[in-house]
Amino acid sequence: SAQLQATHMSWRRIVTLCFASAIPCPCLGASLTYYDSYRSKILPSGLIRAQRDFFGGYGYNRFNEEGWYTSCWVQEHTDGLKRATKKLEKGSNDEPKKKRKRKTK
Repeated sequence: SAQLQATHMSWRRIVTLCFASAIPCPCLGASLTYYDSYRSKILPSGLIRAQRDFFGGYGYNRFNEEGWYTSCWVQEHTDGLKRATKKLEKGSNDEPKKKRKRKTK
């Protein structure tokens, strides 16, 4: 651990030089990415959540605000969100279900 802490900046420089020189270094780059994700408090799951929200209207929570959000990316998403919200409110057996508040961005 201490050795990685001491040398990770050199590791970054090598990967950067390889990328800038168009020299493939898949193992060095992938291992550096793995190292960064391993020591990160917040993993980059925001992109995955945004993609899920874009394609399925699943929604996401934010770190800087409380609540559950979904974005209306295009008109089709706005229509799909309305249908999904109605479906959530009804539930599977047509009994009223507890409403989950969704905020739109």
